Amino acid sequence: MPPAIRLVPAALAQLAEGGLACLPVDTVPGLACRADLPQALATLKQIKGRPPGKSLSVAFRDLDQAVGWLPAILPLRDWLERVLPGPLTFVVPGSEALGAFEPAWSESVGLRLPGPSPCSALLDGLPWPLALSSANISGQSAIRWVRELDATLAGHLAFIWPGESPLGRESTVVDLRCRPPRLLRPGAMDAARLDRLLEYFP
Repeated sequence: MPPAIRLVPAALAQLAEGGLACLPVDTVPGLACRADLPQALATLKQIKGRPPGKSLSVAFRDLDQAVGWLPAILPLRDWLERVLPGPLTFVVPGSEALGAFEPAWSESVGLRLPGPSPCSALLDGLPWPLALSSANISGQSAIRWVRELDATLAGHLAFIWPGESPLGRESTVVDLRCRPPRLLRPGAMDAARLDRLLEYFP
């Protein structure tokens, strides 16, 4: 059994209890917690110094799980299957289900299905979505490597997943609520490839 697989049960147990983690996802390291635990969400925002009203992205195990929580994306499912997983954050309509835990998510959500990374085995086993935010103090630049994690942040974490993010650049953020979709932040997705993907947007 690969070492990463052996870490999954304990990591899921810590997240299930409301623990926070640093995960080297495909783009840059992220702080993560269960998206359906308000206290964990509050702690994550507190340790980051996150400004009120600034929401967190939500990472899902797979597209089935994402559609279950965000039914408004169902008409986009075929297209999303062509472009995800990957280094993209898609701003999509929110849902009452997620809004019950974070009010801003009732209006919109930054949807993430991360691509291959050292913590893929953990993400593949998620029974619930994860709130995900860059692993830095709010207002500071996102770190590229776990080894750059602020010691104060690290002291609040239940665990730090081993390994480094393979891309070392933040996700590309695209708003899918408008036609045509609007680029909000350039990032790890190559611009030419993104343009090709958006050509097929329904």
